[in-house]
Amino acid sequence: FPAATRVYGQQNFTSSGSGFDAKSMAGPTDVLVDSSDRLWVADASNNRVLRFDNISNKASGASADGVLGQATLSTVGSGPWGLSQSTLNEPYSLAITTGGTLFVADRDNNRVLRFNNAASLANGANASGVLGQTTFTSASTDVIASKFHQPSGISVASDDTLWVTDRYNHRVLRFNSASTKANGASADGVLGQPDFFSNRADNNTQGAFSQNSQGFLFPEHLFVDSAKGGVWVSDSQNRRVLRFGGVTTPPKDTTKPKVKVGKVPTTTKLAKVTIKGTASDNKSVKRVQYRIGSGAVKTASGTKSWSFTAKLKKGSNTITVYATDTSGNTSTKTTVKIKRK
Repeated sequence: FPAATRVYGQQNFTSSGSGFDAKSMAGPTDVLVDSSDRLWVADASNNRVLRFDNISNKASGASADGVLGQATLSTVGSGPWGLSQSTLNEPYSLAITTGGTLFVADRDNNRVLRFNNAASLANGANASGVLGQTTFTSASTDVIASKFHQPSGISVASDDTLWVTDRYNHRVLRFNSASTKANGASADGVLGQPDFFSNRADNNTQGAFSQNSQGFLFPEHLFVDSAKGGVWVSDSQNRRVLRFGGVTTPPKDTTKPKVKVGKVPTTTKLAKVTIKGTASDNKSVKRVQYRIGSGAVKTASGTKSWSFTAKLKKGSNTITVYATDTSGNTSTKTTVKIKRK
């Protein structure tokens, strides 16, 4: 079976000691790589998040380039009970937007912290916002729309919707437009419970209600599939993974198709000319259409490879061709001119 090619947090593949310097970790619980090739690590037992820049070219055992949750890369300053705007207590899961906003599930502080433009922040920088608490110095729990009890997993969709597993409340909370939410804002939706005020355990051994397709027993992590509109949740104590479809909105496709016209004569004596070409799209081309002069719009035969026969009048003929994809996007119109003698 294949072997790992690199390691971080240790200097080799045979050591496993813990530490709190720039090259060590203690209980890493989550990782992600952002669109700028930065590796982010939730170093939970050190109550910090590490950042490794240009990770694709980083040598094994290399030092982290930045840290959040601690003032420096060589201290665990506040210890296990960091409760402030700049400290963490068992950061357990990470999520990042395409714009570089980092969310951290600060599990044992019962909150999610938001760091705007996270990669540019100085070591130990203050969080930009908080969910689950109204201030940066409280860590209370409750069963309401604005509280957590051990948030363990987070994932952010392409439309800036944040999903959070609220472990001890046996539910998943949804926050729309999470990057601009006010501190302590309420969730916009819930999975696993009928409302924001219930926290029943979904397991028939818990004396609650029978195990079913709607509830959880200590949900741990989750993943949002933005492309297909689904949320996957690890329902840890029910020993299963649940998928919820139709709860997210896939990102709108705005990419225009492209159309290319093959070689066309500029002059001809023929009354009819066959015009051919190709069309492409990031998803699928629905149709290719054409128009001769001010005549009716007609549909060519084929999509990726298309053709049509143009009837030419005497003199100059202007022919316009364009493609439409399955999302309704239309290509830039391509125009050719043919003079019939």
